[in-house]
Amino acid sequence: MRRRLLIAALVVAGFIGLRGGPRLLSLVTPGALPAASSLQAAATPGPALTVATLNVLCSFCTKTGYESWPQRLPELSAALTAHQPDLVALQEVARRSELEALAGAAFTALAHPLWPDSAILYRTERFGLRDSGQVWLSPTPTLPLSRGWAIGMPRLVQWAILRDRQTGGDLLFASAHLDGDRENKDASARLIAAIFPPLSEHLPVIFAGDLNTAASDARLDVLRSGLSDAEERAAGITHLGVIEGIDHTRRELRPELRIDHILLSAHWTVRAFVHHAPIYGESPRRPSDHPLIVAEIAVRP
Repeated sequence: MRRRLLIAALVVAGFIGLRGGPRLLSLVTPGALPAASSLQAAATPGPALTVATLNVLCSFCTKTGYESWPQRLPELSAALTAHQPDLVALQEVARRSELEALAGAAFTALAHPLWPDSAILYRTERFGLRDSGQVWLSPTPTLPLSRGWAIGMPRLVQWAILRDRQTGGDLLFASAHLDGDRENKDASARLIAAIFPPLSEHLPVIFAGDLNTAASDARLDVLRSGLSDAEERAAGITHLGVIEGIDHTRRELRPELRIDHILLSAHWTVRAFVHHAPIYGESPRRPSDHPLIVAEIAVRP
């Protein structure tokens, strides 16, 4: 019942934010899948960049121990700002206004205008946009708002091909939010594996998000399929935040049980990996029921 109410609320919020023809067209116009045409590899490795992924805990969700969205928003922003990311994958964003608040002045935000559940932020000073779109995790992946193989809400991958102003090279960055239903997750993993890892033959790929899949689950092997987990390749690993002693701590916040991942093609080296479970306030609270996952990466020389 909660899930159905959330779907209805998100749809209503989307239509409340509807302005003009372009948004209406995006609801009914088939999207494009990422293509490898006209891509350019970096001539030099370039400086490192920082990637983060965070499920923000939707503003409509009511969970014991978590405060309202206006109270959590500044804490989410502060956690992101502390790591100075260049690329951010976000999940459970409900409104464009929420996305813009998280983006601030430094970032450009990309998301479907009516369903920003999975979104991207990229640092405008460093990157230029070459192409972007959505892959809907359903039997009809180019059909906006199409649902999966079993009952559930629409799920998607928001992707972007970005030109790194530092190197002149392109990369593909994607933010994903997989459904909680096993049938949907398994089919989504197969679809993702067929579309995104093969693009690493042409350019560096960063695939991040709430995959609703633990590291011990065989589904992660399907999702990786040519990619690898940033933590496995990291030169250093840091755990920040408190796990024990907070009543509303979800088991997935534990580093060994996390379901949020940053997957990388072989083009990258991983200098550092951070698992951050932030808290705030005198009576400790969490801004989200997911950790912030951060990786400092660089293109291999």
